[in-house]
Amino acid sequence: MLDFSIINIGAYRRQEKHAQTATCVWIAFYISGIVRSRRYNQDGRLLRDDTQGAAPYLSFVLPGTTMEFEFGADRENWVIMLENFPVRPTTNLKEVEIKSGDVWTRIPLAVEVERERVARWRNVMEKIKSYCDAPTPLNVLR
Repeated sequence: MLDFSIINIGAYRRQEKHAQTATCVWIAFYISGIVRSRRYNQDGRLLRDDTQGAAPYLSFVLPGTTMEFEFGADRENWVIMLENFPVRPTTNLKEVEIKSGDVWTRIPLAVEVERERVARWRNVMEKIKSYCDAPTPLNVLR
């Protein structure tokens, strides 16, 4: 069983050029608007380099990951910030491991999302946000 907390969830829709370093684990959903985006792991190795027209994707972002990005006016990306999420890097820069119970399972760092499935994933993000915005006992369980 995974036992973690959601610190914050939000959708970003404004044009922006920025650089930042993640301070906690993120699950990020990049839908549209990437002009340029580069992501580096803690030791400076390039993890991902996206340009305009990049396909939508879901991704883990580990603490210490540095991102340099520029988004255009059509930007939409979601970020869920997590606390105590059991994830760790692997020697393969394209994978991470998550822990459930005593078992570590290797999964891709990022997964492209077919455009036909974007609405479904957006709906998932919106539901999670609504649960976090109204943290009743039932919504916390959800």
